[in-house]
Amino acid sequence: MTPTTGEASISFPLKDLAFAQQLHESARQCLPEIAGIIRKHGLENDVVIRLLHTHFPLESGDALVHRWHGNAYETRPGRVPEGAVGCTFTPSRADPSQLDVIEYVAPGPDQSSMLADRVLAIRDFVEEASAVLARNGMSTLYGFGTRFYADQIDDDLILVERNDFTERRSETSAIDRRLLDGETWTETSWRVVGDRLVVESACITSGLMGCEVRPPPPLAV
Repeated sequence: MTPTTGEASISFPLKDLAFAQQLHESARQCLPEIAGIIRKHGLENDVVIRLLHTHFPLESGDALVHRWHGNAYETRPGRVPEGAVGCTFTPSRADPSQLDVIEYVAPGPDQSSMLADRVLAIRDFVEEASAVLARNGMSTLYGFGTRFYADQIDDDLILVERNDFTERRSETSAIDRRLLDGETWTETSWRVVGDRLVVESACITSGLMGCEVRPPPPLAV
């Protein structure tokens, strides 16, 4: 049940990070219910709840595509490459009991495809989780992400995104959580650990929009 990757299937405009974060502050009370559904279906190691957002304008037919480079991954808006696998899903506007793909990981670890197949194959999870988001009016604010990077992090690490707005690219890598002390940062995904939600990824921010840490140099392909 790997999603079709020939064409991006975003059926709504992604919100920029600042706006998505503002909405999240008033909507986060629905997250424990979603976490309970993830736990019920035994998907704690496979799925995160993801704050849906973008930093770069998306052209019609484009999607956010992640590509692995060593221990980090680069994200750019663009056409979905052949063989890419869905990694972020949200309830379909055409059929709320189905999940649409809105972000992809380019060909890389086989784990990506296996996780996507596993998540989409559990129909009860898809339907229950979609219903909770729809009931709370959150279908375009939160989605479900496969933990295709799970082997990169542990309880002491967090995935941090740094953006280069000129190049319309970002790079995400794992760092020690303690390094975020003193920084202004926005939570962007959460994983379920026992009966808790733990922040798994973040964007270091200053002011409303800019991720103003020094961006890394472009990665060689």
